[in-house]
Amino acid sequence: MFILNSSMNFYKYTIISLLLLLSISSFSQNQMELVRNRIKYQGLEISAKDAKEIAYEVNSPRAYESFSKAKKMNSWNLVWAFVGGWELGSGAVNLAQGYTVGALDMLIGAGLIALPYTGKRKRKYSMYLKSGIEEYNRTLESSK
Repeated sequence: MFILNSSMNFYKYTIISLLLLLSISSFSQNQMELVRNRIKYQGLEISAKDAKEIAYEVNSPRAYESFSKAKKMNSWNLVWAFVGGWELGSGAVNLAQGYTVGALDMLIGAGLIALPYTGKRKRKYSMYLKSGIEEYNRTLESSK
């Protein structure tokens, strides 16, 4: 009888341990992490827009706000790159037609294209992502 009870206890503890491990791993799958300035969620790489929507779904307003700022910054980066490309192209045309102001246009265009890649903007974008992820994960932990 003692052998039967000890083996049943063993199975009971094994099942409880497995359930505990599965619940911990499923919780950690819902957490976000920042890997090389990219958001990882459930093993997938997601955009700031997707992270913003997920934060809205779990009712995390601080995370939502941080992801919104990161998305807005990323959108402005695209605008500056487009305007810079236009300025660079028009400057090249002006320079080819003999107008020396084309060199200035090209310089401005190159600066606008390089703007999203400056260290300050990259750090600020990364800061928004990091704070959003921290707030999102904190919301998940508090809802357990």
